[in-house]
Amino acid sequence: MLRALPKDEPFVYFDTDTLITGDIASVPFNFDPPSASLRREGTLPDGLLDGSISCHYRLLPMLYAREHDHVVQVLKDVTAPNKLKKVLKTSDTPKRMIYQGRGHKVRALFDRDNLPKREQAIRNRIKSNGFWMR
Repeated sequence: MLRALPKDEPFVYFDTDTLITGDIASVPFNFDPPSASLRREGTLPDGLLDGSISCHYRLLPMLYAREHDHVVQVLKDVTAPNKLKKVLKTSDTPKRMIYQGRGHKVRALFDRDNLPKREQAIRNRIKSNGFWMR
């Protein structure tokens, strides 16, 4: 896909596990240094990508465990239309996490103001409670 882009033209790429949660046009993209939407310091402009504008959640259980209420609400809103719901329910992870309420059970396991420092500790708690899905 990258080969199809015009040579030397700036572009923005988001992984499929990125949820746009705000006005993407408000991001003052600077294409001189490379940037990343991976919770990296010194890139995201700070506070926008993986902040108020986008969320690179990687796995749905992790989204429910650590993201702000606004992110969970945006996910709920964008996955509500029946046309999309029919497609997402064909996969076990979104079906169980979003539509059958497991995501909210994961959310209840954590205090987002006092999350474990290491991601592995978050994953382990989700797994030990039987809610881990990829």
